[in-house]
Amino acid sequence: MARAIAVTVVASLLLCGGAHAAEPIRTTPIVVKVAAGGFSLADAALGAVAGAGAVIATAGIVALVRLRREAPPPTKGDAR
Repeated sequence: MARAIAVTVVASLLLCGGAHAAEPIRTTPIVVKVAAGGFSLADAALGAVAGAGAVIATAGIVALVRLRREAPPPTKGDAR
């Protein structure tokens, strides 16, 4: 188990480039300027509707999968 964890850590460091000790740590803050308009209710409403739609779609998919799993298997005499 420990060997598998070690292999995973080494592989992730190799694939991600690892940490570079020679790079200095950034001490200056990053400043982002935004427009003076501020909060947009239209954008918030659009995000809320999209989120609600995703929840409803996921609930529908889950319901269909559960109904399909609970349905009895067809018999030999069934014409369908």
